Amino acid sequence: PEAMEEVQEEVVRNPADFEPSPKPVIVAVIDTGFDFESDWSSILKYNKNLRKPRLCKYGHKDFTGYGLRDNHNHGTHVASTIAQEALDSNYCLVILKFYDPKNPKADHLTATAKAIQRAIDLKVNIINYSGGGEEKSERECFLIKKALDLGITVIAAAGNEHHDINTTPYFPAMCDTRVKAVANIDRGGFLVSSSNYTNSGANARFLYYEMGYNVISLFPDNKIGFMTCTSQSTAVFTGKTIKNWKNH
Repeated sequence: PEAMEEVQEEVVRNPADFEPSPKPVIVAVIDTGFDFESDWSSILKYNKNLRKPRLCKYGHKDFTGYGLRDNHNHGTHVASTIAQEALDSNYCLVILKFYDPKNPKADHLTATAKAIQRAIDLKVNIINYSGGGEEKSERECFLIKKALDLGITVIAAAGNEHHDINTTPYFPAMCDTRVKAVANIDRGGFLVSSSNYTNSGANARFLYYEMGYNVISLFPDNKIGFMTCTSQSTAVFTGKTIKNWKNH
């Protein structure tokens, strides 16, 4: 009988092993993928505030079955918003894709859990999760806690349902109080009407606030676009965290 070809399992290594020294801050962006093909050169030439993100040489993975390409715009916009705030910091992004609009009925919670586990296996420094929902997944929260216990900084969106997050929790932001949950404010510093929020009670969950209103950033296919969400607030916070990263 013909010899069966052995399937080689990937040996998961830290993306920093593939980067030059000094080693960069490694950030896992769990989202809708990224446009790896566009260079946005003509756009970046005339828009000095926009940045093409620095991508790690190793570690990217798709959990949707539709490839890493961003068919939604969201992931590319988020990654590029991070880059706008990180500026010239020493970092790189690992793209972990959990959602594709071509398969809206897919089990996104399972894909998310796999992406979080991948980030843990890669030993990233930061997880950016610009998404979530009101349905709690015990598996997702278990992995979020595991990442936090390992010293990974987890930054997640507070959600866009205009709810008090203490009475109507949003996950994975509310999986653990150590998650840096980010709400959305406008340029005047006022809460955007769509953003989830927190009350002022003694046991109220602390939220961070960043400007995620009408944010311009890169879109796939050499385009740019505007988005308003706690997703963008989260990306801004992640970019600032990278810029302020110490001892790495």
